[in-house]
Amino acid sequence: MKIHNHLPLLIDCLSRWKNIPTEKQFTHEYAAPLAETTSDFFEDYHDVLTHLDWAEYRNHALKIDPAAEEIRLRKHIKDVESLFGFNLEGETFLIGSFHGMDGYARFDRGTHKVYLGVDENFHRPYLDILMVHELTHVARESRPEVWEGFGLNPKMTQAEFTENQPVIEHLMGEGFSCAVSEILVPGEPAWEYCYLSESSLQLIHHHRT
Repeated sequence: MKIHNHLPLLIDCLSRWKNIPTEKQFTHEYAAPLAETTSDFFEDYHDVLTHLDWAEYRNHALKIDPAAEEIRLRKHIKDVESLFGFNLEGETFLIGSFHGMDGYARFDRGTHKVYLGVDENFHRPYLDILMVHELTHVARESRPEVWEGFGLNPKMTQAEFTENQPVIEHLMGEGFSCAVSEILVPGEPAWEYCYLSESSLQLIHHHRT
């Protein structure tokens, strides 16, 4: 997969943004330079920043090492490819999402764009789990037989994918990604793999039949 590492831009902007940037600053200095690869991802995004404790967020985010995060991503791509025995296709984006998003694998015409908000959670094992989770979506959803079994076109557009993905396949895909994350990033608490709190997972176990 092709990697777009946009974290140096994040660090550069944060080094100058002592306070929350204006919408004009954000658009000109951050969103516009990324538009060539991320398209309209950051369009009308500035409002997300206003909900942050800016000083705390900035203090943590400035500690991100862009080179180290790219090494981390390359490792997980290799691990997922080794597990399934084929190369993953598509693009990955290491970005700052300002706590607006952690990870999203966007299917479109049989391939993916994977957006990873590296600044979403500074608990690093969480990021390892997240990367493997999203890359597993790429592995499963790129297989034509998954969609042909439902009578769907493996090269459907993102809009068609969103509209027509069967609920049971969505549940399967999420559960499968959680399971693979536990295989490739072992040793973390069970609730981390399914993006729940410990108490929420205990509640589910209590009510399961």
